[in-house]
Amino acid sequence: MISSIFSYLTRLKTRVRFLQKRQVSVAALLKVVVIFLVLTLFMQKSIKPQPKGVTSSWSNNAIKKALYQGEVTEAPVRPCEDEGRNVVLLVMVNSECTNFRHRAAIRESWGSVSSKDKGVRLIFVLGQSQDLNVMESIKLENAVYNDVLLTNVTEAYDKLTYKSIAILEWAHKHCSKVKYLIKVDDDIFFNIPRLVSELEKSNPKNSIIGCEESKNAPVRFFLFKWHVTREQYAADTYPVYITGPAYLITGDIISKLYKATFDVPYFFVEDIFITGLSREKIGAREVAHKEFSCSKRDRGPCGLNFHDFIVGHHYYPEEMVRMWSELNDPEAQCRFVDYYWIATISDFLQGLLPF
Repeated sequence: MISSIFSYLTRLKTRVRFLQKRQVSVAALLKVVVIFLVLTLFMQKSIKPQPKGVTSSWSNNAIKKALYQGEVTEAPVRPCEDEGRNVVLLVMVNSECTNFRHRAAIRESWGSVSSKDKGVRLIFVLGQSQDLNVMESIKLENAVYNDVLLTNVTEAYDKLTYKSIAILEWAHKHCSKVKYLIKVDDDIFFNIPRLVSELEKSNPKNSIIGCEESKNAPVRFFLFKWHVTREQYAADTYPVYITGPAYLITGDIISKLYKATFDVPYFFVEDIFITGLSREKIGAREVAHKEFSCSKRDRGPCGLNFHDFIVGHHYYPEEMVRMWSELNDPEAQCRFVDYYWIATISDFLQGLLPF
């Protein structure tokens, strides 16, 4: 009996020592992980280019050159030649007035395709700002690049539907024979050549293509910022729709889709109104595409991740320029900090830490 008790106590003591050692090991491991994450965060911050440099690519160099050469003349964005019959892809970028850096980065990165390929047209769609200095800067920006469509819509989230209607209106009036129109936000990364190559093979018609959402329901809770009342939308579920960061509209339905926006009750959620309600009105198809991102930054910020992908969402201006260079460099390699999980952890920490 005594020997059994002694044996039990010995085993218990051994287990306690094991657990104590294991706790020390876990604590040490946690310390290593924390140090690793902090170092990763500092590496990410230290090697990112300063946003100021990106801004100067439009505000200083190009504008000074244009002023010196006497090329600055105020003019509306030019219509497509021959109603767009020679345009394969019309890229309409929904951009907030103050996002000068985003537009500069797009022109320098994936948007530069439009300056080399006459079958691709790039236009930035802006609303109105209350800041007169911002509006003057936009006029100067458009005088240099002539790629800004300035609408009469006040910049606000609940006015995005009006901006998208303005996109359809411009295409209907000035580029109605274009083969495809893609509406994108100004924080996406876009492999244009891959999309154009695929469209040449598939030749879709009567469709809106992108990331598909279905069986979504309105949020009725009144404390939610963008809650939807019964007066705004009566049904319990939304129609199938293509999400707003990027969707492609085949050219054969642009005019029909624009006209449908007058017949469908207005709804402030832009993608549901355009690609759901208005699309249903004209009997067009919604087409899910696996290479259109359905969430923010679901691929690490490295251009090599887009060799087999078309559209990624929520990338920063300085990332776009580097990623475009990586995508087109056969010898490029992804940086350690740009691998998906490392970048995701870094993004999370940057949202928490004050420095």
